Amino acid sequence: MKNKLILWILSLLGFAAASTSCEDAGGMCAYGTPYATFSLKGKVTDQAGKPIPGISVRVMDDAEKLTDEQGLFAFENAHLYYFLDKSFTGTVEFRDIDGAQNGCYAPESVEVTFVQNPLGKPAGGWFEGDYIGPDMRVKLTETDPEPIPTDPEEPEEE
Repeated sequence: MKNKLILWILSLLGFAAASTSCEDAGGMCAYGTPYATFSLKGKVTDQAGKPIPGISVRVMDDAEKLTDEQGLFAFENAHLYYFLDKSFTGTVEFRDIDGAQNGCYAPESVEVTFVQNPLGKPAGGWFEGDYIGPDMRVKLTETDPEPIPTDPEEPEEE
């Protein structure tokens, strides 16, 4: 009888522990993905300094935004899922995705160094910290629009 009582108590304790979430218990879960946040802003213009709207700005294949009417873009507290150090280098890609609507521009890739933000949220748990990049100024080169493909005329059969 004593063994059954002990088994019953242990099974209740085990069930209670399994049904309590990590957040409810005030602890940290043992699963997850390390992540960090980053901020980056800038302006995209043509070679003459005229702002270019509608340019896709992609950071390390994780976050993407379009430039506004003034050619501006901004990433605020965007997430990255990487193990990081006090600084890291990432690729920022600029692509014209609207066709000839705002002119045609060659794609550009820029390597950017992000540094840990001393004023940001401190790292802890799975959170690797808050990083900031430089204020970017990018000038894209205008290109000729790609020709519209046409079907070659096929000879008529007689």
